[in-house]
Amino acid sequence: MTTIYADTSAWGKLVKQEPESDHFSAYVDERLDAGDDFASSALLITEMNRLAERFDIPRTLVSEALTQVNIFLPQMSIYREAGRLPGGDLRSLDAIHLAHCLAIEADVLASYDERQLAAARALGIRTVSPGCSNSDK
Repeated sequence: MTTIYADTSAWGKLVKQEPESDHFSAYVDERLDAGDDFASSALLITEMNRLAERFDIPRTLVSEALTQVNIFLPQMSIYREAGRLPGGDLRSLDAIHLAHCLAIEADVLASYDERQLAAARALGIRTVSPGCSNSDK
C-alpha cells in the first residue's frame, strides 16, 4: 500500500475544473482501486472550503471530496519543522503541507505547486502531478 499526500493544489482539482482535473481524478480513482491511501493535513479542510467560497463551488462537493482523504491533525512539531525547511521560495502553508508529508512518511506528494514540488524533490520526496508534463506520472 502506498500513502499519497495531497495538497490543495491537487485535491482542489476534484471540485474545481482545471486543465489537469480529469487526469487527477482518474489518478485518484486508480490509486484508490489499487488499495492506496490519500492523506493530508487538516489544513486541507480550510483550504478546500476557502476554494469553494472563492469560486462558488457547492459545499457538498467539498464534503464529498474530503471523505476520500485521511485527514491528520498537525502536531506542534509540524509547524517548527515547516519553518526550518530549506528553500527561500517555499511559502508558509506549502511548507506546512510538506512538513506533514514528511512526518507521516508519505510515499508520494501529489501537488501542482511548482515551488512546493521543487522543495519536495530536493528533500528526496517522490512527486506526482497527473496531467502535467513535468510529472513523475
